[in-house]
Amino acid sequence: MSQIVLITGYITRAGFGRLDIRDIDRVEQHLGEVLVEADRTGEWTIPDSLIIELTTVVNEYDRQLATTRVEIVARASEYLERLLQLAAHQPPAVADGVPAQIGRRVLALR
Repeated sequence: MSQIVLITGYITRAGFGRLDIRDIDRVEQHLGEVLVEADRTGEWTIPDSLIIELTTVVNEYDRQLATTRVEIVARASEYLERLLQLAAHQPPAVADGVPAQIGRRVLALR
């Protein structure tokens, strides 16, 4: 789910989104908080409001894949791949030292 949110945000920032990027960033932040808490406690608590927001983002992702040039989708996939590589090669403590948004993205991908 976090990968869908990241790709949707990338494509939206490239000018091919119908959602406000601030809304996508908020969903990304809330999802990251849920994932960090689940990793810390082993318990999954997903607020109904987040499920509704995620549904909106997934619908936008689906629309983007159907209407956006393949070049833009490919760039978004490359961006995601770079984030995955970053997450795979850094210990959890390193995420605390990177900018907040990227740190959340790295944590969400673990």
